[in-house]
Amino acid sequence: MSTMKMSRRTPPLFSHLPSATEEATKTFTVIQDSIYTAKYLGDSGQDEAMSCDCRSSWIGSINEACGEDSDCINRLTSMECFGTACGCGADCQNQRFQNHQYADVDVILTEMKGYGIRINRDTPANTFIYEYVGEVIDETKFRRRTEQYAKEGIKHFYFMSLGKSEFIDATRKGGLGRFCNHSCNPNCYVDKWVVGDKLRMGIFAKRNLKAGEELVFDYNVDRYGADPQACYCGEPNCIGYIGGKTQTEAGTKLSHQTLEALGLDDDYSWSTVTAKKKKPKKGEIDDDYVQSIQPKALEASTVNGIMSSLVSCKEKWIVIKLLNRIHASEDPLVQGRVLRLHGYSIMNNLLVKWRDEKHIIITILEILAKWPRLTKNKISSSKIEGTVEEICQKNEDAKVQELSRELLESWACLQSAYRIPRRAPGVENAAEFSFDEGRRQREKSPTPSDRPSTPKQPRNSAPAKPFNPPKGPANATPAGQIRQPINQPPPPPPPSIPTGHIMPASTNGSPLPRGWWWHKDPRGVKFFYTSDYSKIQWNHPLDPSIFPQTTGIIKRRGLDDIIQACQQEYAETAEAKMRADIEKKALEEEERHKREEERRKYEEERRERKRKEHEAKKLKKKKEDKFKSIEPELARKLIAKTVS
Repeated sequence: MSTMKMSRRTPPLFSHLPSATEEATKTFTVIQDSIYTAKYLGDSGQDEAMSCDCRSSWIGSINEACGEDSDCINRLTSMECFGTACGCGADCQNQRFQNHQYADVDVILTEMKGYGIRINRDTPANTFIYEYVGEVIDETKFRRRTEQYAKEGIKHFYFMSLGKSEFIDATRKGGLGRFCNHSCNPNCYVDKWVVGDKLRMGIFAKRNLKAGEELVFDYNVDRYGADPQACYCGEPNCIGYIGGKTQTEAGTKLSHQTLEALGLDDDYSWSTVTAKKKKPKKGEIDDDYVQSIQPKALEASTVNGIMSSLVSCKEKWIVIKLLNRIHASEDPLVQGRVLRLHGYSIMNNLLVKWRDEKHIIITILEILAKWPRLTKNKISSSKIEGTVEEICQKNEDAKVQELSRELLESWACLQSAYRIPRRAPGVENAAEFSFDEGRRQREKSPTPSDRPSTPKQPRNSAPAKPFNPPKGPANATPAGQIRQPINQPPPPPPPSIPTGHIMPASTNGSPLPRGWWWHKDPRGVKFFYTSDYSKIQWNHPLDPSIFPQTTGIIKRRGLDDIIQACQQEYAETAEAKMRADIEKKALEEEERHKREEERRKYEEERRERKRKEHEAKKLKKKKEDKFKSIEPELARKLIAKTVS
């Protein structure tokens, strides 16, 4: 496979051109969010919002949770935090699509390419630039509109692929993102994100951008047109045309994100391979092509892209290759990373989506069997146990049933660890966010205006939270008094006895103050000591002792008790499991003996039948041979009798 080296020219700047935003937005209807022409279009496949593990992080009046440098599992898998499912709080940094947090851009009029988009500030890589919005349509409407636009003389189409047989049409209704021009060496890329129950397309910076650069991405990956058009990008690797039948009929190139997820080299030959191959029939995949792909070894750093692709991918052969990459990895870091990035929830969705594909089901079950399991929390929250149980009952394949039963048995032995429920700030009893509830809220919200939206920065209207001191028993002790535990067990005797002259242990009938204990030395003489052993003396104490260490001793003792109880419970569980395994093996051995005995009896009966049949045949043949031996004599006698 030959690799084309990518050379890059110095990007031209267009800061001198005046803004043409007002003029450009008169050529179409500006909308803030995509319009779905059918409810099923753009479906993300998520039944409920997946929560991240982030917490609110207020710096001044800005919530920095789920930011670019955070380890937010939703952000890493191209999902936005949605509703009240997450504990990151309002206005977290992973709600850019919902809050329209666009970059500072302007529409400009270029010399050769018509309108384009210019970035007005220096912008770092991976910044969210703009959402590509329009009317979401199916393939039938897509083909009908291409013919209709051609008849009306519309030369510039604004179709973008959202999913299999689903397209965003920004020709007549859209946003400023429609003005991003094509380049064979782009500075932006298009990425698919899950926002609630819908898939949405965003334009992101592929590298660091300088103020004044034109924003461009590769149309041959995501955009669709009717006839091929001349390309004016001016890049050294320019292929000379945009769109045409190569893209719309034979399939598009693989995107950069898909190539990374598949572990392929991002060169020209790989990126155009699907466009050059003959399109298979509907429902078929090219087995030779799938088997020819040799992915790189999976590393923990590349897991994010794989999980993100599995969430939104609808191509069977891509799903198979991504699952095979996960299945082939034995690295515990990779398995832990996959598990953390909504592993159980994503695998559950794949099991539901591809329930009729035996190969995919077996691969997923084998992946699940390799994952480390300590508690049942993630398994229960993902609802994957019910899905596997349903597959075990309804799937007739022996291997699928065996893998399903083994998984269910291993999960049944796990216990759920208690966790304090997470709540969004200011929300009481925050439960899983329902997408039906979200739809009702969106229906009640006012319709957005048709004016072009100005870029929004992260909202900073959240007021500073007042400090409320804790209430309850911890604050109930009057000032100047020492609050001490009740019925505290005595600590172990001190390692040494008091020094100096022995004083008689006169108590005068008064009890020991709090925090003091007594013990006797080897001679039977009583002495006194504090809980933390900071004081050891012969004379009777008069004042109570502050004992911060006592609580630590109690906690350590309590922790030791918990550890001992857990160890004992684990030993009992292991012993019970071992007994169950022994009983199971004994039953299996007994069943095996029964089957062997039945098989032996059957073989004996079969051999006896064969022997009898053989004896009967021999007897019959003997009679036939005897008859044949006397047949000539009988014939002669019959002839003689007839003649006479």
